[in-house]
Amino acid sequence: MFWSRNASIERKLTFVMMATSLLGLSLACLCFEIYERASYREAITSELMALSQTLGANTTASLAFNDHQSAVDILNALRAERHIVAACLYDKHGEVFAAYQREAGTNDCLGVPPNDSAAKFEAKSVTLGQVIFLSGEVAGSIVVVSDLDALRAKIRQYTEITALVIFLSVLATLLVSSRLIGLITEPILQLANIAGRVSAQEDYTLRAMPTGEDEVGVLVNAFNQMLERIQERDWAVQRANDQLEVRVQERTKALEKEVLERKRVENLQRTAYDGTRLLAESDAAEAVMPRLLQLICQELGQDVAIIWKLEESAYVLRCAHIWEEPGPSVEKFLSATQKMSLPSCAGLAGRVWVNRQAEWIEDVTRDSDFVGAEAASACGLQSALIVPIFRNDAITNSNHNTK
Repeated sequence: MFWSRNASIERKLTFVMMATSLLGLSLACLCFEIYERASYREAITSELMALSQTLGANTTASLAFNDHQSAVDILNALRAERHIVAACLYDKHGEVFAAYQREAGTNDCLGVPPNDSAAKFEAKSVTLGQVIFLSGEVAGSIVVVSDLDALRAKIRQYTEITALVIFLSVLATLLVSSRLIGLITEPILQLANIAGRVSAQEDYTLRAMPTGEDEVGVLVNAFNQMLERIQERDWAVQRANDQLEVRVQERTKALEKEVLERKRVENLQRTAYDGTRLLAESDAAEAVMPRLLQLICQELGQDVAIIWKLEESAYVLRCAHIWEEPGPSVEKFLSATQKMSLPSCAGLAGRVWVNRQAEWIEDVTRDSDFVGAEAASACGLQSALIVPIFRNDAITNSNHNTK
């Protein structure tokens, strides 16, 4: 169907232009036809009036001398006028005096004689009467009847010409509009295409190209401005989302760090409680040292723990207790450590003894004070934590944890 709500805008505009053109041509042709009818009525009325006046003047003598034959002869001269159907001559008493019939066997003189010269139009004929005067007195009257074949033929021909003109005009309108309608439809179709791509791809970087400063151009510019605002909002939302993700990650890391710190504190508290309980349940501290070292190393994640104890007679540090994590053998390192005695101011243990502060060594093989560096490296030991042990504000031992 050419016209519907879902038809393309090109079809709708074509339909509107064709309908407007057809309506305008039809109204123009109708006005011309009305004008032609009015002109013909006026022309036939003038013609019949002139003819009736001529016949009336020619038949005045026949009426005056009651000469029927001369009147008939005068009326028969109307055979030259093919559109005259009949002519009736009445005397002053209203009786038929003479008559002319184009077709034999018909009688069109049965009407009442006219009192004026007005024309009377019917569907197929027109009748005009004329009063005949002689010396100022009514001598009779004459009625002339004409058909409308000429009018019908003229209207038929005019209708055919009108139909041809309308057809050619509509065809020309269709051809011209198909060329010119793109001036209106192309910007709109381009805008519809861009809108469809934006909706399907969610790509707000697309823009429609304005083709002028008319209403369509204003619409295109407004559409592009709307896309720019949407794009700016998307960027703002994306930036906010990115910042929110960063803040969430930072908060998550902080929470994880807080959780780990709490777990570490809880583990330290549990280790301190277990160590205190071991010491409280034992009669001698020396007996629970291996177990205490195990608790500390498992909490700190160390592989080997050594307690250096001061031998006051010689004022040297000797290995008093050792604990090692089950696994890779560190016998070489432990054998060398057990046989070792250090002056109270030598080695890592001696340095912590003197400084009275705990130390963390990332790589013991690079520390010049670490005496067993070669043995530790051979066993895969790398870092160490050295902690002084106080009793009554005096250092009595040095705990040496190695990993």
